[in-house]
Amino acid sequence: MGICIDHFDGSRDIVISARYQDEPVTYRDDTGLLHKTDAQALLIRYRGDRPVLVEALGFTIIDSNGFRWEREQLEWRGTVASVDAELRKIEVEFAGEAPDLGQLQDAVGFINGEGYKKPSPYYIRHPRLEGNRLVFRTDVTLFRGEEGWQGTEKIRVQQGKQSMDYLGKRMLVDVKAGDVFTISNRMCLGNGDIV
Repeated sequence: MGICIDHFDGSRDIVISARYQDEPVTYRDDTGLLHKTDAQALLIRYRGDRPVLVEALGFTIIDSNGFRWEREQLEWRGTVASVDAELRKIEVEFAGEAPDLGQLQDAVGFINGEGYKKPSPYYIRHPRLEGNRLVFRTDVTLFRGEEGWQGTEKIRVQQGKQSMDYLGKRMLVDVKAGDVFTISNRMCLGNGDIV
């Protein structure tokens, strides 16, 4: 999907989403310029023929009017190494290259595991990188209620979760060691950072 938005101040936004595509897509805007990307979400603001703002999520290539940005991978993948449910602290080990801290603070990572119905999103707060290990806290509780809860909605989100003793109750925990962590790469350039 591609959209071109012309603003009253003369700037022009190019918005593209290539989500769920196997290959990069090419969009021709209303001025005839070609924009090629595999980004999940991309915004390029032009003034004249020069980009003044570029924001992208989950891409390996952005090629727009002679400007090109590349990343090695769409996302980083790691394995949950340890969890402290009470402190809402998660440690993730990356097998290869780890993202830099600029990619992590206040971003959203997804954690999924065998038997889970769906990945769970977590805001990454106070990230630290120790080699290829990411340590962060999250805002939401990692507890998913008491083990054995019979409510329909609870049963659905509790599938595949481990349990632990907490404050005298057997509680289900949303994240466990061995789960898969993914975070899409992202980029935000503007205010003179473009060229």
